Order: sequence, then C-alpha cells, then structure tokens
Amino acid sequence: MIMRWSAVLAALLLVTAGCLSIGQDESDTTTDDADDRGPTTTWETVTRSGTVSGAGTPAGSVSQGGGNMATWTVPEDTRILYLNLTTEGGELSMQYGPDCNTEDTVECEYQTTTEDGEAREIVEDPAAGGWEAYLFIENDAGEVDWELTATMGVVDG
Repeated sequence: MIMRWSAVLAALLLVTAGCLSIGQDESDTTTDDADDRGPTTTWETVTRSGTVSGAGTPAGSVSQGGGNMATWTVPEDTRILYLNLTTEGGELSMQYGPDCNTEDTVECEYQTTTEDGEAREIVEDPAAGGWEAYLFIENDAGEVDWELTATMGVVDG
C-alpha cells in the first residue's frame, strides 16, 4: 500500500515538474524592454450631459437652447474616437464633428440617431482640435435627458 502511494506521489511530482517547465526556454535571456514594444495607446474619456426640451422645435435649429450642445477636444495623435450617446425620455438625433456649420441650420460631418435610448459611433483618425455635438429631439418628445461619452485612443511615442 505504501509503495502504491509512493508511486502515485512520484508520478505527480514528475507531471508537476514537467508542467512547470513548459514554455521556459533556457536560451531566452532577454527581457521585454519598453522601448522595444513600439507605441502605446493612452485612453482619454470625456463625459457631457444635459437635457433637451422643446417638442416641435425644427430639427437642425440652433435656437433650441438649454442642453442641446456638447464640446470636447480631440488630442493630437488620436487614432480612434468612440462615442456613446444614451438618452432617457425619448430619442435624439445628433450631428457632430470638428467643423460644424451653424449659420442657419446645423450641418456637421457626422450624424446619428438614438435607437432604444442609445447610439454608438466610431470615428477612425479623427481630426485633432475642438469637436461639437448638437442634439435634437426626435418623435416630439417633450424633454430628453442625455449623456455623451467620448473615449479617445491617443498613440504615445
């Protein structure tokens, strides 16, 4: 009985030692130097929120006032911009971009509309500098609370 347990323990030791040595290469003496890994990405997040009110306001009208605009800055070397717009109380359309024209009506490079209270957008290689988002009520909702989160992946190095 003791011999059986000794044999089982010896087998377990052998298997354990074999598993521990898997993946180890004795000739690999280099370390992972940060300079050898290339550029890294830093994530920056900006959150804006507000309330849009005024059912029946024409879409694109800047005169809506009170919570219909958000601004943020996209840093140099930003490779990707994730936008997440959530709403409560109704749906919103959003026009956004770095150079919005607001002469008579709002015209921006990008636009989206929430569906079931959410819209997610991705912009690759966004222009650096000031960005604007204009929010407009859809479906004659009376008052809509919103939150816009912009997450930017900035390349370092």
